[in-house]
Amino acid sequence: MDQNSNDIPTVTPSVARSWDGTWLLMVRCPWCTKLHTHGGGDGDQPGRFGARVSHCRDGNQGAYVITDPAEVAA
Repeated sequence: MDQNSNDIPTVTPSVARSWDGTWLLMVRCPWCTKLHTHGGGDGDQPGRFGARVSHCRDGNQGAYVITDPAEVAA
């Protein structure tokens, strides 16, 4: 987990396709350490990276930023 300039943790997802073709962004939550799954759109490539709320904590205390794994690998 990295920290961005706003002290909001940054996480890199595992990416998979759901049975219906929707992209899934799976991250290990930096707050509760459980696996959280977020939708990544239904286009040709996964998308919808950015700020998310984990819902395991109240308000922005449970926020994190999902990074594009392609950009991390570059």
